Amino acid sequence: MDKDLKTTLMSLTDSLNRVAESISLLARAELESNLPSPPAFVTQAQEVLDHANATLVKAVDKTTHEEAPSGNSDTSENFEVGSQVKYIGKRESLKGLIGIVGEVKERGWLSIAWKNSEVTSARTNEVEPFGAQAPEEITSDKESYQAPVEEVVEEVVEEPAEEPAEEATAEPSKVIIDEEAASFRIPNGIYNKFASIHHIYSAGDKERKWLRLRAKRPLNCEETQLMCKRYLSSVQDAEYLTGVSA
Repeated sequence: MDKDLKTTLMSLTDSLNRVAESISLLARAELESNLPSPPAFVTQAQEVLDHANATLVKAVDKTTHEEAPSGNSDTSENFEVGSQVKYIGKRESLKGLIGIVGEVKERGWLSIAWKNSEVTSARTNEVEPFGAQAPEEITSDKESYQAPVEEVVEEVVEEPAEEPAEEATAEPSKVIIDEEAASFRIPNGIYNKFASIHHIYSAGDKERKWLRLRAKRPLNCEETQLMCKRYLSSVQDAEYLTGVSA
């Protein structure tokens, strides 16, 4: 609103308020005096006041209408996500640019992805609808952006030919117990109580040590020594075979 017009309206309002107060006092005085009708000066003052009020209302309505923003300035009804717009505002960096609405915000704000790949916010009164479809080169959000994919050249690496698997190591030969030596019974001594050399060997470590010792010494009975040797060799007693090879 023009500054001079504002001053004039304020002065007029103040004057009218004083006139209204005066008329109110006169009307009250009239009622108290029980006069049949108000005096002519009161009627005339009332007409002047009514005319001034009507003039003031028209002036205020005209000024308010001139200053009111256009219907589309703070509304986003004409815009939706994905619609194409053109910038018509005062920002030099955006003038004439075409963009895509990425988000419709509150209070007349829009998030727009411009053709120059910049994403900014603008008010609805700074843009206008433009065309029906978005141009292919404009993206409305960051999700549509795809980073360039580097071409990967796979290097063919020749795998060495598999060497034939070595033949599995032959399973150790099964233990074939010398039955004659296993069933031999010690003819005398404390081990005579065992039914056979095999029973002595199965009794425990102490008995096995005696058999190994007996296999090394004849002790007046070479047959017993021979049978102990044959049995320990047939069961492949490791400790005995190690001692013999040494």
